[in-house]
Amino acid sequence: GHLLIGDELEKHHPRPMEMSSVERAAKVADAIGIAWYPGEIESGQDMERVARTIEEAHNYNLPVVLWGYSRGPVFNKIQADSLFCCHYSVSLAESLGADVVKVKFPAFVKPEKINDYKSYLENYIKDKMPEAPESYLDLEMSEEMDKEEIRNLHIKRSAIIASAAGRTLIGYSGGPKAKDPLKELLESTEVSLNGGIEG
Repeated sequence: GHLLIGDELEKHHPRPMEMSSVERAAKVADAIGIAWYPGEIESGQDMERVARTIEEAHNYNLPVVLWGYSRGPVFNKIQADSLFCCHYSVSLAESLGADVVKVKFPAFVKPEKINDYKSYLENYIKDKMPEAPESYLDLEMSEEMDKEEIRNLHIKRSAIIASAAGRTLIGYSGGPKAKDPLKELLESTEVSLNGGIEG
């Protein structure tokens, strides 16, 4: 065999590797972090590992930070950092009992993926939540929007994600590539906080 690195390793080992036991972490740490990628081929089975780990950590009175980045064959096709995928990840993290969940900043769906996104919502989500496809699609940016309307739409989208969190705190990771990093960091932080996201 040969050494697998980077993306090649991810293809062969889609589930995150455990670096320590909860028992060991309880002796040296104030919290634990665990990664889980909803949408990966093995994410259903991996959910059991995450649920057990969270329950065990709570038995030791350790809070749990869950990195819940949606990805995998389906979610990558419809854009893994879309509003639906981020909202879904937060909802799952809350259901599993995570104390904090870190998700991607929900980006607007790119024009080349909007048809796949719409099709997925209509074919797989509409039966469970009939209003969902239209609701999610109404929260996408249109060309006519000015900067203030886009800002307000980001706040509304963040509020949708925050509504799924219950007692779970949410932290955003990333966001659009910044041309003016400090200014855009301050703006995105304000948008996030106004939408009910903790960080």
